[in-house]
Amino acid sequence: MEESKEDCLFYCKLAEQCERYEEMLYYAKKMAAFEEFDVEQRNLFSVAYKNVVGAKRASLRILQSIINKQQQQETTHNYKITIAQNYFSEILKGMEVYALEVIQIIHDLLLPKASTNEAKVFYRKMESDYYRYLCEFCQDKEKKDLYYAQSLKATEEARKGVRDLHPCNPIRLGMELSWSVWYYEIMNEPQKALQIAKEAFDSAIERLDELEEEQYKDSTLIMQLLRDNMTLWDTKENA
Repeated sequence: MEESKEDCLFYCKLAEQCERYEEMLYYAKKMAAFEEFDVEQRNLFSVAYKNVVGAKRASLRILQSIINKQQQQETTHNYKITIAQNYFSEILKGMEVYALEVIQIIHDLLLPKASTNEAKVFYRKMESDYYRYLCEFCQDKEKKDLYYAQSLKATEEARKGVRDLHPCNPIRLGMELSWSVWYYEIMNEPQKALQIAKEAFDSAIERLDELEEEQYKDSTLIMQLLRDNMTLWDTKENA
């Protein structure tokens, strides 16, 4: 029997609590075929992909470090480097499948049904993030340039909608966080990244007393991430 949206939602929550994120993702995708997501469903969809893709990104970083160390050691046999590189390529392909899949779902199913500016900003931010993740490890220059352009396009679309959201809105803060990271990691412009992060943080601090109680935890967590990044980037710049 085909599961209802309520069934898929329940399975999603169960899988999240059991930390079985690929199964959570399976039901999150099925939910996307129904009517527009509410905030809870939207967040579950995001968490599912973030954990599955995030685990693969972490593995790729570890493997990249191992490969770099092996290449610097004269005693390392070439075949070991080749094995590690092949393993890297295998994980990268898996990560690309999930990243392109979530982008496709956003375009085909979620954005067309999004009825609020907040939802549209949320999905555009997700799209930008996953194109940025694709840029991270892509070794094909033509594909990397394409991902880069698409990430920038999605970010610019999201930032148009951000202006209408309260400075303390967690979606707006999350967008500004991603935008600053985009400048730091992709554009290699640390000063611009610092400026974006500082402006977002300062604007939120000024109006923190207007924040609704249910958004307080999410907003202050993102503000802490902005502060942490500013501290880290400033330290590196002045080292």
